Amino acid sequence: MTSVIRTHGLTKVYHTGAARSRRAASGQLRPDAEAQPGPPGAGKWGRAASRRLRPGAEAQPRRAGTPQVRAQRGVDLVVGAGEMIAVMGASGSGKSTLMNILGCLDAPTAGSYELDGIPTGGLTRDQLADLRNHKIGFVFQGFNLLARTTALDSVALPLLYDRSGRVRDARAAAAAALARVGLADRAHHQPSELSGGQQQRVAIARALITQPTLLLADAPTGNLDSRTSIEIMALFQELNQQGLTILLVTHEPDIARYAKRIVDMRDGRIIRDQPVTDRRSAAADLAAEPVEPVAVEEAA
Repeated sequence: MTSVIRTHGLTKVYHTGAARSRRAASGQLRPDAEAQPGPPGAGKWGRAASRRLRPGAEAQPRRAGTPQVRAQRGVDLVVGAGEMIAVMGASGSGKSTLMNILGCLDAPTAGSYELDGIPTGGLTRDQLADLRNHKIGFVFQGFNLLARTTALDSVALPLLYDRSGRVRDARAAAAAALARVGLADRAHHQPSELSGGQQQRVAIARALITQPTLLLADAPTGNLDSRTSIEIMALFQELNQQGLTILLVTHEPDIARYAKRIVDMRDGRIIRDQPVTDRRSAAADLAAEPVEPVAVEEAA
């Protein structure tokens, strides 16, 4: 099976107050960093800049006693194409840090990460941005929709940052993405005119418009009621059946059972990684859910 995600020895250490180190890790390199050939397999992602100190500068050791947080501790994770994985764990277990690294929003302190066969180590910030735009779709707990923007324009927004020119008609592509999530008739509605579930569907359509290889969803049902949560998971299962690889973070065991595999984290480590033997069908659960009748006021 082709792997979409492959990490080895993934480690992330945060030093309190070490803003300079965080800037370096996130790819904010010095202006005098030299361009060097990218890592093997980088292909069209081009040349990566090497992190090099200015002439005469010496690497400064971390000051003794500086507090540090080990957010990832040697994480090995392989996610095959077409998998649907739920990552679980208590607050502080390392889920968010792992999601940031897998989304190319942060870089590990040590270890390696390959996204769809492309080594991410050494890529510049611009190269990582291009990689994200081509390969990853993001869905968050907060829908992150612009208040006075229609669903159609919100979904088309990522194409403004796509320099590849793959999509020539952004509005047509946005309309197709909305139809894919069942919101073709809500294209010209603003967020205030949409329910929570509909807003999350718009966010999912926005994540799909670049035709990503991987969908990363961070607590996508956290702001939704139980029935709407199942509706969103039914959509995820449908997208997964169409071949999309999905990795979602959740605190809810019931939501995790809609995935094919559950990864449990604690203290920056994977403590359990196993397939879901009693996987639930969200579509079947929806069919079994009672629908509350809508109250209609009688005319006086």
